[in-house]
Amino acid sequence: MFRFFRQIRQQLLGDGKNTKYLRYALGEIILVVIGILLALQINNWNEDRKSRNFEVEMLQQIRVNLLQDRIALSQIAENGKRALRAADSILSVTKEHDSLPFWLARFMHFSRFQPLTNGYEVLKSKGLDQIHNKELRFMLGTYYDDRIKFIGQAIKDIEWEFMNEWLPILKRNVVSFTFGESAVLKDYSIFTNEGLERNNIVMNKDNYRGSVVYIEEGLLLIDSLLEIIDQELKK
Repeated sequence: MFRFFRQIRQQLLGDGKNTKYLRYALGEIILVVIGILLALQINNWNEDRKSRNFEVEMLQQIRVNLLQDRIALSQIAENGKRALRAADSILSVTKEHDSLPFWLARFMHFSRFQPLTNGYEVLKSKGLDQIHNKELRFMLGTYYDDRIKFIGQAIKDIEWEFMNEWLPILKRNVVSFTFGESAVLKDYSIFTNEGLERNNIVMNKDNYRGSVVYIEEGLLLIDSLLEIIDQELKK
């Protein structure tokens, strides 16, 4: 382009008769070029604005999803800790105890968890590079594509234990049962004496402990994500 302008300038200097015309033409060309550059700049501004608006919208939706996940996972973690305390209490007695119905119900318990991923799925469909913060992109992938799967499986393992190990025992021995609250049995000796049922509590404690660890790690990751998202939304 600069070479073109130099050629025009040489023509202006070389032929006085066409000077006025050429100067006019040069002015027109400069105006056209300026117009094109302005149009390109405005287009870039519009694209950047659209990109930022989409990023903000996705971050707001993901933030809502993460807050809901946090509430659900916090409750499940608390249920797991309660089950571990109940297991220790059951294993500490060798004869019938008034609190056994409550301890057993707290241990013979499971939760279900369905993570909210709609915001992240929309973002993935458009491309994770819509999020400009590289650290945030990595952490979102870690939570949604990795950590949440381990947490979900750990929670499902507890449900499997209830359905396949505790439910048959309840069907044989239960007098009355309120899920998570009370399990009144015909015979508590199956848990106060050494045997398969008591051993199941010993073995299944590890699954509860593992699920609580996974969930608490997930909660820490959620807190870190929320902190970074809040920072990004303030920009």
